[in-house]
Amino acid sequence: MAAFGSYLDETVIDFSKFGRSGLYLISGDTGAGKTLIFDAITYALYGEPSGNDRSVSELRSDTATPQMRTYVIFEFSVAGQQYRVERSPAYLREAKRGGGTTTEPSSATMEFLSSGHAPITGDRMVTEEVIEVIRLDKKQFTQIEMIAQGAFRKMLSADTDARMMIFRKLFDTEKFNELSRRLGLLYSEQSQILNGFKQKRQINLESVQCDERSPHSETLSRAKTQGIFSDELSALMTALIQEDTTELSALGMQLTPIQTRLQAFSALFLQAQQQEKLADIQRNLESQRQQLFPLMEAWKQEQERLPQIDELNKKSGELSASAHSYRQLAEKQSAAAKLEQRIRVMPQTIANKEADNKKLYEDIQQRKEELLQLQNAGEQKVALESDKKALEQKSAELASLRTELEGLQVSCKNYRSLQEDFKRKQERYDQSRNVYEQKQALFLREQAGMMAERLQEGVPCPVCGSTSHPCKAVKQQDVPTETEVNDAKMIADQALADWQQISRQTGELRGQIDHMTTKLQQTVTSLWSDVTLQEAPAKMMSESQTILQQIRDLNDRINHENKRIQRRNELNQLVPVAESQYELSIRQLGEMKEDFGKVKVELGLLQQQCKEIADALPYPTLEELNQQILQLKNDAAAIKNAHDKAKKAVDDCQDSLTTLQAQADSLKEQLRDVPVIDKLALQEEQSLLQQQQSQLVEQQRLVSARLSVNQSANEALQQLAEEMAESEKRLMLVKELVDTAGGTLAGKDKVKLETYVQMAYLDLVIAYANSRYMRMTGGQYELKRREVPANRRGQSGLELNVLDHHSGRERSVNSLSGGEAFMASLCLALGLSDQVQAANGGVHLDSLFVDEGFGSLDSESLRQALSALNDLTAGDRIVGLISHVAELEEKIDNKIIVTKDKATGSHVHLVLQ
Repeated sequence: MAAFGSYLDETVIDFSKFGRSGLYLISGDTGAGKTLIFDAITYALYGEPSGNDRSVSELRSDTATPQMRTYVIFEFSVAGQQYRVERSPAYLREAKRGGGTTTEPSSATMEFLSSGHAPITGDRMVTEEVIEVIRLDKKQFTQIEMIAQGAFRKMLSADTDARMMIFRKLFDTEKFNELSRRLGLLYSEQSQILNGFKQKRQINLESVQCDERSPHSETLSRAKTQGIFSDELSALMTALIQEDTTELSALGMQLTPIQTRLQAFSALFLQAQQQEKLADIQRNLESQRQQLFPLMEAWKQEQERLPQIDELNKKSGELSASAHSYRQLAEKQSAAAKLEQRIRVMPQTIANKEADNKKLYEDIQQRKEELLQLQNAGEQKVALESDKKALEQKSAELASLRTELEGLQVSCKNYRSLQEDFKRKQERYDQSRNVYEQKQALFLREQAGMMAERLQEGVPCPVCGSTSHPCKAVKQQDVPTETEVNDAKMIADQALADWQQISRQTGELRGQIDHMTTKLQQTVTSLWSDVTLQEAPAKMMSESQTILQQIRDLNDRINHENKRIQRRNELNQLVPVAESQYELSIRQLGEMKEDFGKVKVELGLLQQQCKEIADALPYPTLEELNQQILQLKNDAAAIKNAHDKAKKAVDDCQDSLTTLQAQADSLKEQLRDVPVIDKLALQEEQSLLQQQQSQLVEQQRLVSARLSVNQSANEALQQLAEEMAESEKRLMLVKELVDTAGGTLAGKDKVKLETYVQMAYLDLVIAYANSRYMRMTGGQYELKRREVPANRRGQSGLELNVLDHHSGRERSVNSLSGGEAFMASLCLALGLSDQVQAANGGVHLDSLFVDEGFGSLDSESLRQALSALNDLTAGDRIVGLISHVAELEEKIDNKIIVTKDKATGSHVHLVLQ
C-alpha cells in the first residue's frame, strides 16, 4: 500500500511468512490502521472498501503530496493459480506540463502469474474477473472473510423484528417481504373491486322506478336506503316488471276504439271542405262574368292605336344612320388626347433617360475599381486546401483508431462469453466423467458377483477350479451393464472434446486480443508518445474535436476565397455588358428627342379634322342622339305592350270562366247525395277524442320507459350479483393469504413469510455454530431457536435461547455473561460464514479475519475461544485476529504490529515464531 488511508509510505505485508495455516495477531492502538489492512484487500479485489464507513474518494491519505501515487497491490492464489491485482483511486497529482495539478484517473490491472493469460485492465472488467475467479461478490466475500464481532453480538441478543432486518441483508430475503407487501396491495385492490361492484349495484338500484300506487313502492324505497338481499331484490324486480307489462296491455285496449273513431273523422272533414269549396266557386263565377265586358272594350281601343308604331320606327331608323359620324369624331378625339398625353410626359421621360445614363456610367466605373481590387483572389486557396487535407488525414487516422478500439471491446466481450461457455463445458465434462468413473467402478467391483451368477455345482470355477461353491459372491442391485459403462464413456469423451475445442477457441481469441492490444498500443504511442491505451479514448475525443474545429475554420476561409474568385469572374462578365448597355441608351436618348417634334405636328392636324366633323352633326353628342332614338323605340313598344296586355286580360277571363264552371259541375256531382255537415260540432267531438288519446299515449310512454329502465337495471343487477359473489370469494382467498404471509392468523404464531424463510436459514446457521460453541463451553451450552413465542401479540420465530446442559434448563441468550455471549456471537458469526460458503457452491476460503471482541473473555474462556479458532486452521487455513488485548499477544506467536506516527502515518512490523 502507498498513500492509502493512514499508510503514507509504501507498506508491504507478506502474509506467506505466516505459513499456510495457524493463527496470527494484528494488534495496535485504536485508530492505528488494523482494520484498514482488510479494507485494502477488499478494495484491491472489488474497487470498494470492506464497510460503509468510508467511500473510495476518502481512501487517499490526507497528508499525501501531489507527487505521491496512491495504490494497492495484492497478490493471492486460488486453487493453485497465482494472481496479482493493482488498483488506484482517482486523485490530484502534479501536472506533467505547465505546472499546477491535474486529476489522475482511477485504474485497475489484473495479471495472471501462473499462466500466459494477457492482463485485464479497467475497474469494471477487473472486478468481474475477480468475481469469476473467487466465485464471490463483495458482499459475500466480506460476510465470509471478515468476522466483525460487534454486529453479531447485536444479532445474538436482538428480538425477532431486529434480527429480521439483519437477516434480510445477510440472506437477501427482501423478496419474501416484497411478496407479502404485494399480497397486501392485491387485497386492497380486490377490496376496491368489490366496493366498485357494490357502488354499481347501488347506482343501478337507484335507477329502478315504481308507480306511487304500486304495492311494491314501499319495498323499493326501503331497498334503496337500507339495502336488500339478492334473492329479495330479484323477486322485487320480477314483480315490478310484471306489473308494468300488465298496465301496458290495459292501456293498449283502451286506446284502440278511440283511434278507430278518429280515423273516421278524416272522410267527414273532407266532405265538409268540398261543400265549402263549391260555394266559393259559384261566387267566383258570378264575379268573372261581370268583369268580361269592360275588358272587351279596352282591347278594342288599343287595336285602334296600332298604325302609330310604323311611323315611330321609320323616324328612329333615320337618326341611327347618322351615328357613324359621331364614332369617327370620337376616334379622332381619342387619338388627339393620346398625343397630348405623350407631349406632356415626353420632356420628363427624356430627363429620366439622361439621369439613367449618368448612373449607368457611374456604376461601370465603380465595378472597374472593384475588379481591380480582386485581381489577387484565390492566391491563398491552394495553401488552405493543403492544410485542410492534412487535418482530414489526421481525422481519418483517429476514426480508424476508434474503430479498432471498438473492435477490441467487442472481442473482449466475446472472450468473456467464451469463458462462460468454457466453464459450462468444463462442468459438463466433470459431471460426465464422474458418472463414467462411478459406473465403471461399480461394474468392476461387481465382476465377482456377475461371475458367481454363472457358477453351477459340480462345474469347476474358472478362477480356482473348485467344483463346490459353498459361499458365492452376491451381485448388488442396479449394477450398470458393460454397454451402459461404454455409453457413459462415450458421453464423457464427447464432453472432453467439446471442452478442448472451446479451450482452443478461447486461447485463440485471447491471442487475438493480445495482438490487437499490442498493435493498438503501438498506434497510440505513434500518435501520442506519453498516452497509454486506457487514456487513448479521452485523448482521441479531445483531439478529434480540436481537428474538427480547425477544419471548420479552414472551410470558412476557403469559402471566403471562393466567393472573391466568383465575384471577380462575375465582374469580368458584367463590365462589358454594362458598357454596351450605356452606348445603346445614348442612341435611344437621341431618338426620343427627334420623336418629340414629330408628335407636335401630328397633333395639330388631328385637332383641325375634329372641328370639321363636329360642325356637321344634328345633335351635339352621340348620347343625345341615342336618347332620342331610344325614346322613339320605347313609344312604339308601349303601344304594342298595351294592346297585348288588353288581349291577354280578355283571354284569361274567358279561360277562368271555363275552368270554374267545370269545377262547379264536378263538385255538384260528388255531393249530390251528401247532406249538409255541421263542421263546428264535428271539430268539438274530434278535439275531445284527441285529448283522451294523448292522455293514454302519455301514460303508455311513461310505463314503457319505466319498464325499459327496470329491465336494463334488472339485467345489470343480475350480472353484478354474479360478479360480486366471485369477487367476495377472491377477496376471502387473498385475505387468508395476506394473514398467512403477514403472520396475523388468529390463534397462530405471529410468523411472517419472510421470517419463516429466515427461520430455515437460522436453523442452518445454529447447526454450524453449535459445532464450535459446544466445544468452546466444554459441552455446557447449546444455541437453540425459540420455538414457543413469549406472547402472541408481537412477531416471533427468530428469538434465540441457550440450553444449559449442566442444569437441563433452556433460557434466553440475554442471560449469558459477557464472555459467554462473546463466544456465542463468535460461533454464530462463524456459523453464518460456513452457511454463506455452502450456499455459494461450496466456496472455501483459506484465510479468515476476526475483528475485536476478545476483551470481554476471562482467561479460561479466552483459552477455549482460541482452541476453537485453532480448529478453524485445521488443514490449510490461516486466521488473523484483529485485537489490542494484551493476553492475546502473549498467547499468539505470529503478529502484525501496527503503529502510527503523526508525521509519517501507519507502519507495520511482522513478528514471526
